[in-house]
Amino acid sequence: MKGIGFFMAMVFTIFLHDLKAQEGYREIGLRLTDFNSLNFIYKKQLYENIYKRYRVVAGNFQIRIKDEFLLNTNLGLAIGKEKRKDIAERLQFVHGWEPAVFAGFSKNDTDFVLSGNINLGYVLGFQYNASEKFVVSLEAIPYFGVYASYTDSGLDPVAVQGGISNNAAAITVVYRFFR
Repeated sequence: MKGIGFFMAMVFTIFLHDLKAQEGYREIGLRLTDFNSLNFIYKKQLYENIYKRYRVVAGNFQIRIKDEFLLNTNLGLAIGKEKRKDIAERLQFVHGWEPAVFAGFSKNDTDFVLSGNINLGYVLGFQYNASEKFVVSLEAIPYFGVYASYTDSGLDPVAVQGGISNNAAAITVVYRFFR
C-alpha cells in the first residue's frame, strides 16, 4: 500500500506544480469509457489550441471478505500533449501523443498478482465547445505497450500489446476556466 500512497503524492505534486504556472485556460473534468471506468482529467493551455493533459486512471478498488479474502486495485497516470484544430464554429478535431503507466495489484486467500504496463497512445477525437465554460468531447486512444506481471510462481513472460481497448470511445465532460 506504500506504493499507492507514493503514486498519489506524485500525481498531486504534478498538479500543484502546474497550477502555479503561466496564465491560460485550464480544463478539469471526468472522462468516462463505461460505467465502471472513470478517469479524472486536467488540461492546461500551453499555446493557442495546444494543451498539456494529465489523466488519472482510477480503475477499481475492491475488498471482499465474505466467502474468501480478495483485494483488487488498479491505478494509472497518463501525461500528453493535445493539439486542437478548428472544424466548425464550436467543433474541434483533437489529437496528440499520450504516454501512460498503469499498475495493478490483486490478492486473495491463495494467490497474488502484481502487474504493470507502459503504453504509448495517440489521442484521436472531437471536441464540442458547448459554452465558454463547458466542453464535451468524444475520443479514442489507440496504443502500443509492454505488459508484465509477477505472481506467486514468479515473473510471467513479458507481453507486447497494442490496438484500441474494448471500451475504445470515451466521453469527457470538462469545466473550463481562465487562470
